[in-house]
Amino acid sequence: MGGGDDLQIYHDGSNSYIDDTGTGDLIIRASDDLHIQKYTGETMINCNVDGSVDLYYNNYLKLATTNTGVTVTGDYVNTG
Repeated sequence: MGGGDDLQIYHDGSNSYIDDTGTGDLIIRASDDLHIQKYTGETMINCNVDGSVDLYYNNYLKLATTNTGVTVTGDYVNTG
């Protein structure tokens, strides 16, 4: 995409990739909330405008940022 090959979107027969091999960061923008889902619609990550970032496991909310910290649903395991 663009004038060079520093941004590529492709499929290798097994996996799909977005590769940014140029300088700078890869920035994904949305005009409202940003959602990352499995192709079936299962929620994985929600980034809510001026609000929380929510992480899901098997479509269940497990960790959400708040204005005062984080909320964890389920067991918290500290491995370090």
